[in-house]
Amino acid sequence: EQSPSTKAKLRKELDLGEFRKIVRRKHNLKKLQEKLSSVEQSQVELKSAESKVEAAKSHYLSSFKSVDLLVDTSPVKVGSSPIKRSQLKPTALFLTPAQSMLSPRKVMMTTQITQPKEYVSPRKLLDEVGSLLAMSPSKRYSALVDSKTLPLPLKYRVLDELFKALETVSSMMFTRKEKITFNKLKRGIQQMTRKNFTELHLAQIKTVVPDFFKYALVKSPKEKSSYELVITPNYGSVNEDNIDLIEQTTQRKKTFSNALLEILKEHHKEYLSKLIPPIVIDKDKITRWHPEFDVETVEDIIPSMLPKIEINKPKIVTAKDLLDKSHALFVYNNRLNRTLSTMNNGNKNLTEKKFPTTDAKNALKGALKGIPNSFLLRVLFLFYF
Repeated sequence: EQSPSTKAKLRKELDLGEFRKIVRRKHNLKKLQEKLSSVEQSQVELKSAESKVEAAKSHYLSSFKSVDLLVDTSPVKVGSSPIKRSQLKPTALFLTPAQSMLSPRKVMMTTQITQPKEYVSPRKLLDEVGSLLAMSPSKRYSALVDSKTLPLPLKYRVLDELFKALETVSSMMFTRKEKITFNKLKRGIQQMTRKNFTELHLAQIKTVVPDFFKYALVKSPKEKSSYELVITPNYGSVNEDNIDLIEQTTQRKKTFSNALLEILKEHHKEYLSKLIPPIVIDKDKITRWHPEFDVETVEDIIPSMLPKIEINKPKIVTAKDLLDKSHALFVYNNRLNRTLSTMNNGNKNLTEKKFPTTDAKNALKGALKGIPNSFLLRVLFLFYF
Protein backbone atom coordinates (compact mmCIF):
# COMPACT_ATOMS: atom_id res chain seq x y z
CA GLU A 1 0.00 0.00 0.00
CA GLN A 2 1.06 3.53 -0.77
CA SER A 3 0.99 6.51 1.57
CA PRO A 4 -1.32 9.48 0.99
CA SER A 5 1.58 11.68 -0.09
CA THR A 6 2.65 9.28 -2.80
CA LYS A 7 -0.97 8.97 -4.05
CA ALA A 8 -1.32 12.73 -4.37
CA LYS A 9 2.03 12.90 -6.11
CA LEU A 10 1.02 10.20 -8.58
CA ARG A 11 -2.24 11.99 -9.41
CA LYS A 12 -0.37 15.16 -10.28
CA GLU A 13 2.45 13.60 -12.27
CA LEU A 14 0.77 10.69 -14.13
CA ASP A 15 -1.42 11.18 -17.18
CA LEU A 16 -4.12 8.77 -18.54
CA GLY A 17 -1.75 6.68 -20.66
CA GLU A 18 0.66 6.10 -17.82
CA PHE A 19 -2.22 5.25 -15.52
CA ARG A 20 -3.40 2.64 -18.03
CA LYS A 21 0.07 1.08 -18.07
CA ILE A 22 0.21 0.92 -14.30
CA VAL A 23 -3.28 -0.62 -14.12
CA ARG A 24 -2.37 -3.29 -16.67
CA ARG A 25 0.53 -4.33 -14.58
CA LYS A 26 -1.66 -4.94 -11.56
CA HIS A 27 -2.96 -8.40 -10.76
CA ASN A 28 -6.51 -7.20 -10.08
CA LEU A 29 -7.19 -6.08 -13.67
CA LYS A 30 -9.80 -8.75 -14.11
CA LYS A 31 -11.55 -7.70 -10.91
CA LEU A 32 -11.65 -4.12 -12.08
CA GLN A 33 -13.18 -5.10 -15.41
CA GLU A 34 -15.83 -7.19 -13.66
CA LYS A 35 -16.72 -4.27 -11.40
CA LEU A 36 -17.03 -1.91 -14.36
CA SER A 37 -19.30 -4.36 -16.23
CA SER A 38 -21.49 -4.79 -13.12
CA VAL A 39 -21.79 -1.00 -12.85
CA GLU A 40 -22.88 -0.73 -16.48
CA GLN A 41 -25.44 -3.56 -16.04
CA SER A 42 -26.87 -1.91 -12.93
CA GLN A 43 -27.27 1.36 -14.88
CA VAL A 44 -29.22 -0.48 -17.61
CA GLU A 45 -31.47 -2.12 -15.02
CA LEU A 46 -32.06 1.23 -13.35
CA LYS A 47 -33.14 2.82 -16.61
CA SER A 48 -35.55 -0.05 -17.38
CA ALA A 49 -37.05 0.19 -13.87
CA GLU A 50 -37.55 3.95 -14.28
CA SER A 51 -39.35 3.42 -17.62
CA LYS A 52 -41.68 0.84 -16.01
CA VAL A 53 -42.48 3.26 -13.19
CA GLU A 54 -43.33 6.01 -15.68
CA ALA A 55 -45.59 3.66 -17.64
CA ALA A 56 -47.38 2.58 -14.46
CA LYS A 57 -47.95 6.19 -13.39
CA SER A 58 -49.92 6.87 -16.59
CA HIS A 59 -52.56 4.25 -15.54
CA TYR A 60 -53.14 5.75 -12.10
CA LEU A 61 -55.57 8.58 -11.41
CA SER A 62 -54.13 12.01 -10.93
CA SER A 63 -54.14 13.40 -7.45
CA PHE A 64 -57.32 15.19 -6.38
CA LYS A 65 -58.53 16.91 -3.22
CA SER A 66 -62.33 16.52 -3.51
CA VAL A 67 -64.87 14.13 -5.09
CA ASP A 68 -68.08 15.38 -6.75
CA LEU A 69 -71.04 12.94 -6.91
CA LEU A 70 -74.26 13.28 -8.96
CA VAL A 71 -77.30 11.65 -7.33
CA ASP A 72 -80.48 11.20 -9.37
CA THR A 73 -83.47 12.41 -7.34
CA SER A 74 -87.10 12.75 -8.27
CA PRO A 75 -88.48 16.33 -8.62
CA VAL A 76 -91.53 15.33 -6.58
CA LYS A 77 -89.38 14.15 -3.71
CA VAL A 78 -87.34 17.36 -3.80
CA GLY A 79 -90.45 19.46 -3.21
CA SER A 80 -91.86 17.20 -0.51
CA SER A 81 -88.66 16.28 1.34
CA PRO A 82 -87.70 18.34 4.43
CA ILE A 83 -85.01 20.97 3.88
CA LYS A 84 -81.98 21.14 6.10
CA ARG A 85 -81.12 24.29 8.02
CA SER A 86 -77.92 24.76 6.06
CA GLN A 87 -79.94 25.10 2.80
CA LEU A 88 -82.17 27.89 4.11
CA LYS A 89 -81.01 31.40 3.23
CA PRO A 90 -83.01 34.02 5.21
CA THR A 91 -82.66 37.65 4.24
CA ALA A 92 -82.17 38.80 7.80
CA LEU A 93 -80.91 37.34 11.05
CA PHE A 94 -84.23 37.93 12.84
CA LEU A 95 -87.62 37.65 11.09
CA THR A 96 -90.04 40.53 11.15
CA PRO A 97 -93.44 40.09 12.93
CA ALA A 98 -95.16 39.82 9.52
CA GLN A 99 -92.75 37.09 8.37
CA SER A 100 -93.07 35.21 11.66
CA MET A 101 -96.83 34.87 11.03
CA LEU A 102 -96.28 33.01 7.76
CA SER A 103 -96.81 29.25 7.63
CA PRO A 104 -93.75 26.98 7.37
CA ARG A 105 -94.91 25.87 3.92
CA LYS A 106 -94.72 29.42 2.56
CA VAL A 107 -91.34 29.86 4.19
CA MET A 108 -90.15 26.72 2.38
CA MET A 109 -91.51 28.06 -0.92
CA THR A 110 -89.71 31.40 -0.46
CA THR A 111 -86.36 29.73 0.22
CA GLN A 112 -84.09 29.03 -2.70
CA ILE A 113 -83.86 25.34 -3.50
CA THR A 114 -81.16 24.18 -5.88
CA GLN A 115 -82.49 21.65 -8.36
CA PRO A 116 -80.12 18.81 -9.19
CA LYS A 117 -78.89 18.39 -12.71
CA GLU A 118 -80.48 15.80 -14.95
CA TYR A 119 -78.59 12.52 -14.60
CA VAL A 120 -78.46 9.79 -17.23
CA SER A 121 -77.36 6.32 -16.28
CA PRO A 122 -74.35 4.91 -18.22
CA ARG A 123 -76.28 1.65 -18.67
CA LYS A 124 -78.99 3.51 -20.61
CA LEU A 125 -76.36 5.05 -22.84
CA LEU A 126 -74.88 1.61 -23.55
CA ASP A 127 -78.35 0.22 -24.29
CA GLU A 128 -79.00 3.00 -26.78
CA VAL A 129 -75.67 2.36 -28.50
CA GLY A 130 -76.40 -1.39 -28.59
CA SER A 131 -79.84 -0.83 -30.12
CA LEU A 132 -78.31 1.39 -32.81
CA LEU A 133 -75.76 -1.30 -33.63
CA ALA A 134 -78.49 -3.94 -33.72
CA MET A 135 -80.47 -1.91 -36.26
CA SER A 136 -77.51 -1.63 -38.63
CA PRO A 137 -77.84 -3.59 -41.93
CA SER A 138 -74.64 -5.55 -41.27
CA LYS A 139 -76.10 -6.94 -38.06
CA ARG A 140 -79.59 -7.42 -39.44
CA TYR A 141 -78.57 -9.46 -42.49
CA SER A 142 -75.47 -11.15 -41.07
CA ALA A 143 -77.35 -14.48 -40.77
CA LEU A 144 -78.04 -14.48 -44.50
CA VAL A 145 -74.42 -13.71 -45.35
CA ASP A 146 -72.73 -16.11 -42.96
CA SER A 147 -75.21 -18.98 -43.08
CA LYS A 148 -74.37 -21.94 -45.31
CA THR A 149 -78.02 -23.00 -45.71
CA LEU A 150 -80.05 -21.93 -48.72
CA PRO A 151 -82.70 -19.32 -47.84
CA LEU A 152 -86.38 -20.22 -48.26
CA PRO A 153 -89.19 -17.85 -49.29
CA LEU A 154 -91.43 -16.37 -46.64
CA LYS A 155 -94.43 -18.60 -47.43
CA TYR A 156 -92.27 -21.71 -47.14
CA ARG A 157 -90.84 -20.54 -43.83
CA VAL A 158 -94.35 -19.84 -42.48
CA LEU A 159 -95.49 -23.31 -43.59
CA ASP A 160 -92.42 -24.86 -41.93
CA GLU A 161 -93.21 -23.04 -38.68
CA LEU A 162 -96.85 -24.17 -38.82
CA PHE A 163 -95.80 -27.78 -39.44
CA LYS A 164 -93.46 -27.73 -36.43
CA ALA A 165 -96.31 -26.45 -34.26
CA LEU A 166 -98.61 -29.11 -35.79
CA GLU A 167 -96.12 -31.83 -34.87
CA THR A 168 -95.80 -30.55 -31.32
CA VAL A 169 -99.54 -30.28 -30.69
CA SER A 170 -100.39 -33.60 -32.37
CA SER A 171 -97.67 -35.48 -30.43
CA MET A 172 -99.02 -34.08 -27.15
CA MET A 173 -102.57 -35.16 -28.01
CA PHE A 174 -101.28 -38.53 -29.24
CA THR A 175 -99.62 -39.25 -25.88
CA ARG A 176 -102.91 -38.46 -24.13
CA LYS A 177 -104.70 -40.81 -26.58
CA GLU A 178 -107.06 -38.01 -27.49
CA LYS A 179 -108.98 -37.75 -30.76
CA ILE A 180 -107.13 -35.16 -32.86
CA THR A 181 -109.65 -33.03 -34.74
CA PHE A 182 -108.88 -30.12 -37.03
CA ASN A 183 -110.56 -27.58 -34.72
CA LYS A 184 -108.42 -28.66 -31.74
CA LEU A 185 -105.26 -28.53 -33.85
CA LYS A 186 -106.14 -25.12 -35.23
CA ARG A 187 -106.70 -23.70 -31.74
CA GLY A 188 -103.40 -25.04 -30.37
CA ILE A 189 -101.31 -24.02 -33.41
CA GLN A 190 -102.68 -20.48 -33.47
CA GLN A 191 -101.97 -20.04 -29.76
CA MET A 192 -98.40 -21.29 -30.24
CA THR A 193 -97.41 -19.43 -33.41
CA ARG A 194 -99.76 -16.40 -33.34
CA LYS A 195 -100.49 -17.16 -37.01
CA ASN A 196 -103.67 -18.24 -38.75
CA PHE A 197 -103.91 -21.95 -39.58
CA THR A 198 -106.43 -23.01 -42.23
CA GLU A 199 -107.35 -26.15 -44.16
CA LEU A 200 -105.28 -24.80 -47.07
CA HIS A 201 -102.12 -25.07 -44.95
CA LEU A 202 -103.09 -28.62 -43.95
CA ALA A 203 -103.64 -29.55 -47.62
CA GLN A 204 -100.22 -28.10 -48.54
CA ILE A 205 -98.61 -30.10 -45.73
CA LYS A 206 -100.27 -33.21 -47.14
CA THR A 207 -98.71 -32.41 -50.55
CA VAL A 208 -95.21 -32.07 -49.08
CA VAL A 209 -95.40 -35.14 -46.80
CA PRO A 210 -98.40 -37.27 -47.79
CA ASP A 211 -97.55 -40.23 -45.52
CA PHE A 212 -97.12 -38.36 -42.24
CA PHE A 213 -100.84 -38.19 -41.34
CA LYS A 214 -104.09 -40.04 -41.99
CA TYR A 215 -107.22 -38.01 -42.67
CA ALA A 216 -110.81 -39.17 -42.13
CA LEU A 217 -114.31 -37.74 -41.65
CA VAL A 218 -116.04 -38.86 -38.46
CA LYS A 219 -119.52 -38.01 -37.20
CA SER A 220 -119.55 -35.50 -34.39
CA PRO A 221 -120.77 -36.96 -31.08
CA LYS A 222 -122.48 -33.69 -30.16
CA GLU A 223 -124.28 -33.09 -33.45
CA LYS A 224 -125.14 -36.28 -35.35
CA SER A 225 -125.78 -34.43 -38.60
CA SER A 226 -122.29 -32.80 -38.67
CA TYR A 227 -118.88 -34.33 -39.40
CA GLU A 228 -115.38 -33.64 -38.06
CA LEU A 229 -112.04 -33.95 -39.83
CA VAL A 230 -109.86 -36.30 -37.75
CA ILE A 231 -106.06 -36.26 -38.26
CA THR A 232 -104.02 -39.24 -37.02
CA PRO A 233 -100.20 -39.10 -37.07
CA ASN A 234 -98.59 -42.04 -38.83
CA TYR A 235 -95.38 -42.98 -36.99
CA GLY A 236 -94.91 -46.22 -38.92
CA SER A 237 -94.94 -48.62 -35.97
CA VAL A 238 -97.50 -51.22 -34.93
CA ASN A 239 -96.95 -50.91 -31.19
CA GLU A 240 -97.88 -47.35 -30.23
CA ASP A 241 -96.58 -47.67 -26.66
CA ASN A 242 -92.93 -48.18 -27.71
CA ILE A 243 -92.66 -45.02 -29.85
CA ASP A 244 -89.95 -42.48 -29.02
CA LEU A 245 -91.99 -39.37 -29.80
CA ILE A 246 -89.16 -36.89 -29.19
CA GLU A 247 -86.90 -38.56 -31.75
CA GLN A 248 -89.78 -39.12 -34.16
CA THR A 249 -90.98 -35.50 -34.08
CA THR A 250 -87.43 -34.16 -34.49
CA GLN A 251 -86.81 -36.40 -37.48
CA ARG A 252 -90.17 -35.53 -39.06
CA LYS A 253 -89.47 -31.80 -38.72
CA LYS A 254 -86.10 -32.20 -40.44
CA THR A 255 -87.70 -34.27 -43.19
CA PHE A 256 -90.33 -31.61 -43.83
CA SER A 257 -87.73 -28.82 -44.01
CA ASN A 258 -85.62 -30.87 -46.44
CA ALA A 259 -88.72 -31.59 -48.54
CA LEU A 260 -89.44 -27.86 -48.83
CA LEU A 261 -85.84 -27.27 -49.85
CA GLU A 262 -86.08 -30.00 -52.49
CA ILE A 263 -89.21 -28.39 -53.96
CA LEU A 264 -87.40 -25.05 -54.16
CA LYS A 265 -84.39 -26.72 -55.78
CA GLU A 266 -86.68 -28.10 -58.49
CA HIS A 267 -87.96 -24.57 -59.21
CA HIS A 268 -84.36 -23.33 -59.30
CA LYS A 269 -83.38 -26.11 -61.70
CA GLU A 270 -86.30 -25.23 -63.97
CA TYR A 271 -85.22 -21.56 -63.90
CA LEU A 272 -81.63 -22.46 -64.85
CA SER A 273 -82.83 -24.59 -67.76
CA LYS A 274 -84.72 -21.60 -69.22
CA LEU A 275 -81.63 -19.36 -69.30
CA ILE A 276 -79.74 -18.64 -72.53
CA PRO A 277 -77.46 -20.56 -72.57
CA PRO A 278 -79.03 -23.02 -70.09
CA ILE A 279 -77.06 -23.94 -66.98
CA VAL A 280 -76.93 -27.57 -65.93
CA ILE A 281 -75.75 -28.28 -62.38
CA ASP A 282 -76.41 -30.99 -59.86
CA LYS A 283 -78.96 -29.73 -57.34
CA ASP A 284 -77.15 -31.44 -54.46
CA LYS A 285 -74.02 -29.34 -55.15
CA ILE A 286 -75.79 -25.95 -55.05
CA THR A 287 -74.43 -23.65 -52.35
CA ARG A 288 -76.38 -20.49 -53.27
CA TRP A 289 -79.21 -19.50 -55.57
CA HIS A 290 -78.70 -17.77 -58.90
CA PRO A 291 -78.45 -13.97 -58.39
CA GLU A 292 -81.41 -13.32 -60.69
CA PHE A 293 -83.54 -16.10 -59.20
CA ASP A 294 -86.22 -14.37 -57.11
CA VAL A 295 -87.06 -16.74 -54.29
CA GLU A 296 -90.22 -14.90 -53.23
CA THR A 297 -91.88 -15.28 -56.65
CA VAL A 298 -91.90 -19.08 -56.49
CA GLU A 299 -95.31 -20.65 -57.02
CA ASP A 300 -97.33 -21.80 -54.03
CA ILE A 301 -97.42 -25.47 -53.12
CA ILE A 302 -100.40 -27.14 -54.79
CA PRO A 303 -102.79 -28.32 -52.03
CA SER A 304 -103.91 -31.95 -51.94
CA MET A 305 -107.50 -33.09 -51.61
CA LEU A 306 -108.84 -33.55 -48.10
CA PRO A 307 -111.92 -35.66 -47.32
CA LYS A 308 -115.02 -33.44 -47.48
CA ILE A 309 -118.77 -33.84 -47.24
CA GLU A 310 -120.79 -33.42 -50.42
CA ILE A 311 -122.86 -30.35 -49.64
CA ASN A 312 -125.46 -30.78 -52.40
CA LYS A 313 -126.02 -34.48 -51.64
CA PRO A 314 -129.61 -34.98 -50.31
CA LYS A 315 -129.95 -36.72 -46.97
CA ILE A 316 -132.50 -39.58 -46.57
CA VAL A 317 -134.09 -39.24 -43.15
CA THR A 318 -137.74 -40.26 -43.57
CA ALA A 319 -139.73 -42.59 -45.85
CA LYS A 320 -140.96 -39.60 -47.85
CA ASP A 321 -137.36 -38.69 -48.72
CA LEU A 322 -136.81 -42.28 -49.86
CA LEU A 323 -139.87 -42.19 -52.14
CA ASP A 324 -138.82 -38.85 -53.62
CA LYS A 325 -135.38 -40.26 -54.29
CA SER A 326 -136.82 -43.32 -56.04
CA HIS A 327 -139.16 -41.14 -58.14
CA ALA A 328 -136.17 -39.04 -59.21
CA LEU A 329 -134.40 -42.19 -60.37
CA PHE A 330 -137.35 -43.10 -62.59
CA VAL A 331 -137.47 -39.59 -64.04
CA TYR A 332 -133.75 -39.37 -64.88
CA ASN A 333 -133.54 -42.90 -66.33
CA ASN A 334 -135.31 -43.12 -69.70
CA ARG A 335 -135.67 -46.90 -69.66
CA LEU A 336 -137.28 -46.95 -66.24
CA ASN A 337 -139.52 -44.07 -67.22
CA ARG A 338 -140.71 -45.89 -70.37
CA THR A 339 -141.43 -49.15 -68.53
CA LEU A 340 -143.32 -47.24 -65.85
CA SER A 341 -145.45 -45.50 -68.48
CA THR A 342 -146.24 -48.79 -70.27
CA MET A 343 -147.23 -50.40 -66.97
CA ASN A 344 -149.55 -47.50 -66.18
CA ASN A 345 -151.17 -47.75 -69.62
CA GLY A 346 -151.68 -51.50 -69.16
CA ASN A 347 -153.23 -51.02 -65.75
CA LYS A 348 -155.79 -48.57 -67.18
CA ASN A 349 -157.29 -51.29 -69.38
CA LEU A 350 -157.82 -53.62 -66.42
CA THR A 351 -161.09 -53.54 -64.54
CA GLU A 352 -160.79 -51.74 -61.28
CA LYS A 353 -161.91 -53.59 -58.17
CA LYS A 354 -162.83 -51.56 -55.14
CA PHE A 355 -161.97 -52.88 -51.69
CA PRO A 356 -163.02 -51.35 -48.44
CA THR A 357 -160.21 -49.07 -47.33
CA THR A 358 -160.92 -49.21 -43.62
CA ASP A 359 -160.59 -52.98 -43.47
CA ALA A 360 -157.35 -52.90 -45.46
CA LYS A 361 -155.84 -50.27 -43.13
CA ASN A 362 -156.78 -52.23 -40.04
CA ALA A 363 -155.39 -55.44 -41.52
CA LEU A 364 -152.11 -53.69 -42.43
CA LYS A 365 -151.75 -52.24 -38.96
CA GLY A 366 -152.32 -55.64 -37.40
CA ALA A 367 -149.77 -57.26 -39.69
CA LEU A 368 -147.04 -54.64 -39.06
CA LYS A 369 -147.57 -54.43 -35.33
CA GLY A 370 -144.37 -55.01 -33.35
CA ILE A 371 -142.00 -54.47 -36.32
CA PRO A 372 -139.57 -51.54 -35.83
CA ASN A 373 -139.75 -48.60 -38.23
CA SER A 374 -136.03 -48.78 -39.11
CA PHE A 375 -136.48 -52.33 -40.40
CA LEU A 376 -139.49 -51.29 -42.48
CA LEU A 377 -137.51 -48.39 -44.01
CA ARG A 378 -134.68 -50.76 -44.90
CA VAL A 379 -137.08 -53.20 -46.59
CA LEU A 380 -138.67 -50.35 -48.50
CA PHE A 381 -135.24 -49.12 -49.63
CA LEU A 382 -134.27 -52.59 -50.86
CA PHE A 383 -137.58 -52.94 -52.67
CA TYR A 384 -137.10 -49.78 -54.73
CA PHE A 385 -133.37 -50.13 -55.30
